[in-house]
Formats: sequence, structure tokens, C-alpha cells
Amino acid sequence: MTINDRIKVLRTKLKLSQFDFGGRIGITESAVSNYENGRRSISEQVKTAITREYGVNKLWLESGEGSMFLPKPNGIIEEISAQYELKETEIKILRNYLKLSAAQREDFISLVNKILGN
Repeated sequence: MTINDRIKVLRTKLKLSQFDFGGRIGITESAVSNYENGRRSISEQVKTAITREYGVNKLWLESGEGSMFLPKPNGIIEEISAQYELKETEIKILRNYLKLSAAQREDFISLVNKILGN
């Protein structure tokens, strides 16, 4: 099965028309048709739009491996990390920053601004 086939399988599973599927990711009905029929290659931008909008596992979309959908996030941090494909260290930074008090956050931002020359 090709990525083109997987896009059609995904759209069908979501019970969306080509028009509705494309509209949610900013592409036309004819573009969706061209992707599904293999007449047009799928850009990274379109892949990213599909994975973000529909919660699709990028590995599945590109290769067919793994589950079609990403697991539902347990919280806002998990949702953000999935949407922006954050690495574990980035997630840890975000979690620890959010644990700081308001005063500690101000100090942190001040330090970052000094490092950046602001």
C-alpha cells in the first residue's frame, strides 16, 4: 500500500468527502483526488497538515508501520508535544518551566533575554 492509498484509507475511515478532508488542511478537492490517485506527490507540508489535523501517526502515513492514529493525549503538554513533534528533552523543559512560580518565570525570562542580547 502506498502513501496515496493510505490517504484514501484515512479519509474513508474518517467518513469525509475529498472536499471536506482537503478543506480542513487547506487543499482543494482536486488535490486530494490527485494525491489518492498517485498523480501528484505529497509534500512534507501536506503530510504535516494531515498528521496535525487528524491525529495521524506520521510513521503510518509514510510507511504503513504502526497504528493509523496517535494515542489521545492525556493533557495539554502531551497534545502540544504531539502537534509539534517535541523531543523528550523539550517536553522536560516545558514541564519544568510550568512548575516554576511566577517570580521564577520572570527571572528565567530575564536570563534568556540576557543570553539572547535583548
